[in-house]
Amino acid sequence: MGPDDFVAQVGAALSLLQEWAPGTLLWVEERIEAIFSVPFPTGTAQDLIDGVVRVAENQAFVPGFAPSDQVIWLAAELVYDACLIDLYRAGWDYSSATATISCLEEQLAILELIDKRDLFGDHVRGLIQDVSESDGDSTGAPAATATAGGIRVEGSNEFVEQVEAALQLLSERAPEALVRVEQGIATIRLVSSGSGMNLSSKTYLVEEGTAFAPGYSRRDQVIWLAGAMVHNACHSNLYTQGEDSYRTAAEVICLERQLEALELIDDGSHFSNHIKGLIETAGDPENQQ
Repeated sequence: MGPDDFVAQVGAALSLLQEWAPGTLLWVEERIEAIFSVPFPTGTAQDLIDGVVRVAENQAFVPGFAPSDQVIWLAAELVYDACLIDLYRAGWDYSSATATISCLEEQLAILELIDKRDLFGDHVRGLIQDVSESDGDSTGAPAATATAGGIRVEGSNEFVEQVEAALQLLSERAPEALVRVEQGIATIRLVSSGSGMNLSSKTYLVEEGTAFAPGYSRRDQVIWLAGAMVHNACHSNLYTQGEDSYRTAAEVICLERQLEALELIDDGSHFSNHIKGLIETAGDPENQQ
């Protein structure tokens, strides 16, 4: 395969994302600044350099598959790469098992949209299971799962209780915010580090410092976690609507949603004042991205 073939294949993969998941395409384009083809198989993570992705021939042209199926896989690979870049820029160890699982889940979510025959879904599900089993529980806490408010919660028993308390607080005092949370978040998972939103899979990754804010009472911890859920669900909902989900304007929108919820659930004003300060800072012209 020559360079022109590779360029055409990438173009076809991007067009597929445009057709089935325009929000994902925007996300991919914002994170991948350049795509190069290399004539040998190699691991994506080792080739990742801040927005530059090197795609091996067997990633772009999967041997033994029809051209349309090769395009499906390449589109999924680009989503995986964009996820790794996201984590890299956020300061994660993007070669860790937690990062790998997060990005495989992003890849699986997009495959469930574009791979109608599920040719590749089982393969990715198997990879997720293999990495999970080899890594064990990255939080060091006993695993526990529960379903609360239509959202799957994964983590320690204490974490599940904290999430359920935050959802209950929203239900009692900010029911409209709870509806948006349930629309934007499918899974809430405790991780050892690196809070953030996996957009395609609607998975909210929550580190312990977010779930159990040090130095605050449990009531305040629950209030903060509830506000954080509202904020991240906002990013997810913007993404689902095909709108910009992470630039300054989007961040201001989600901070405003968070503030609206906090003004209903926060018994004091310390968290609300903090968010007001973030909104003012994010809106400064010198901080526009």
